Amino acid sequence: MHQVEEDTDAAGGERDTATESSPYDSLWFDDGNIILSTDIHLYRVHKIVLAEHSAVFRDMFQMPSGDANEDVPTVRMAGDSDEEIKVLLLTLYNSKFKQALQDTRAHALSSVLSISSKYNFHVIRTHVLRCLDSLFPTSLEGFLSSRIHELELKNSPKLLFELLAAAHKFEIISIQPVLYYLCARFPLEAIIHLIPTLPIDCMKNLLLGRDWLCALSQHIVEQSLPSYRSGGSPLPISVRVCGVASCMETFRTLVARQFRCGLWRFFFVLDLDERGILRGINLRENGICEGCAANYLSQLDAMKEYAWSRLPQKFCHKLWEQIRLECR
Repeated sequence: MHQVEEDTDAAGGERDTATESSPYDSLWFDDGNIILSTDIHLYRVHKIVLAEHSAVFRDMFQMPSGDANEDVPTVRMAGDSDEEIKVLLLTLYNSKFKQALQDTRAHALSSVLSISSKYNFHVIRTHVLRCLDSLFPTSLEGFLSSRIHELELKNSPKLLFELLAAAHKFEIISIQPVLYYLCARFPLEAIIHLIPTLPIDCMKNLLLGRDWLCALSQHIVEQSLPSYRSGGSPLPISVRVCGVASCMETFRTLVARQFRCGLWRFFFVLDLDERGILRGINLRENGICEGCAANYLSQLDAMKEYAWSRLPQKFCHKLWEQIRLECR
């Protein structure tokens, strides 16, 4: 049951929220006929606006009021943060809210997702999901072109964990594989700090999926060396260099430079530059032949495709095809 409560104290008397919460100027309308109260702000808005977009509020307003003599009833939004209510109402009162959602930062989208799902603001929730789908794509091409792993979210573990918890709670499967991947990339210390915010089965998926990514990282380092073998690897790659000493030595040097001991623990394959260890390298000046470079880059693409194809299996126990079908 949604915890939207009449604003009374434990003894059943009227509770003076004005001493605790202050009106939020841009969401305080003189002709408003309902006040939504949080621990920080009061929002005087219109019942018709809330009822038009939310089945929960529509049903609530059809129930008898707790005080028939009160001109503007106050409803305490129990269990909802002030940020969630504020962002929801700002979105609701924006005549161009669809475009506004497109421009909304991921932190606000997380708040709108949670509150719109809880109170069944169907239209807003639908558009939030579209925005999130564009942020967390279901195709490798979309993921690589979005560069989501390089944007503001890269250094926002708390936000990503909040989004993952919300996606799990409200069963939004389409964005979960990429969210799991982005959360798994953080240092173990950050994960230990934030993982208690996730449900138990979500914790398990994250840790086991991260373990798989770390194992994949070790295999890719091995496969980046020139002593390539065609068998025994779980990856669908059999990279070989031409055997010329300059090619072999340069590849060894580049691998040692990028993955030298003490400066890294693991790297994650979908974060790798499109040229991998050859990024910024002049092939001719470094004695690498075109054939070896082309072969390496081809296999780097294969590694990414391999990892992407198994991402939902490792984290969500589903195939990409299943996820896309469920989201239609």
